[in-house]
Amino acid sequence: MTAPTTVTETVTADVRAALRKQLTAARLDASELSAMETWLPAGAGVALLREWTEQRVRGVPLSRICGRRGFWRDDFVVTKDVLAPRPESELLVEEALRILGHSDGDGDGDKNGDDDNGGVGDGDDDGRNDSDSDGDKVCEVVEFGTGCGAILLSVLNDNSRARGVGIEKSAAALNVARENGRRLGLESRVRWLKSDWSDVVLKRRGGRLAIANPPYLTTAEWRGAMPEVRDYEPRAALDGGADGLAAYRTLGAAMARALAEGEHALVELTPLRAAETLAALEAAGFGTRRVLRDLGGRARAACLVRGLASAAGGLL
Repeated sequence: MTAPTTVTETVTADVRAALRKQLTAARLDASELSAMETWLPAGAGVALLREWTEQRVRGVPLSRICGRRGFWRDDFVVTKDVLAPRPESELLVEEALRILGHSDGDGDGDKNGDDDNGGVGDGDDDGRNDSDSDGDKVCEVVEFGTGCGAILLSVLNDNSRARGVGIEKSAAALNVARENGRRLGLESRVRWLKSDWSDVVLKRRGGRLAIANPPYLTTAEWRGAMPEVRDYEPRAALDGGADGLAAYRTLGAAMARALAEGEHALVELTPLRAAETLAALEAAGFGTRRVLRDLGGRARAACLVRGLASAAGGLL
């Protein structure tokens, strides 16, 4: 039996040039071809690569075509049931690692050199004090609306002392998160819970840090979004209701139940409604410690502390 032809044997320079030209003609980034080749199944040849290129030209997102999305330092499985992770969500990973105060490997962890983190508080511990062999307390990182798990798993993969809980109401999305956890070898350090935020009950296991990337588009914004977003990403992960704040109101109450005073929450937001979003979270008992901005200087996320006096007005 003849061995399957490999990608490198079938995709010649001429083929690559033709496919890149096809992408460029559709005003797409020709470098996406390299990602397609990377994620081609073993043994696949030029026919599938051509098919994927044609799908991309028709407007299908690259992550939906290939079933993968690069994020932080790994590639994650994505399907129609999960939101493909965005680069701006890496701000949550970076800030989480800074708060935890320890990063394994070569990641940036604390890119800003800001050491005003105060550590992760113990809260009102129930007496069970999980710790590693070096005596350092283990922090439980809780992600509300974990989706494919990329944010939570990236934090755990860069901090061997952290444990994780991923909360998600979609069973299909949880299956994707579980697969990504298995691929990264993190099964023993993460629990996946199928639950609405309003119903979840968590047993305390030492200090705790909450993370969330809620749906923050208004319904009108979702309807007017680019087809690549509106037609291929799950609406539940994007549509935040008439004012874009519905999920934040539920989230604020859920995080307030999960966190003790002095513990941190990292929440992604839209720069279009940063002040309104922080006001909704502050109404649930959180104060804003810092606003996290993208490379363009726009507010994209916030670091909040339960019980902290509000400071959002001076941070935006």
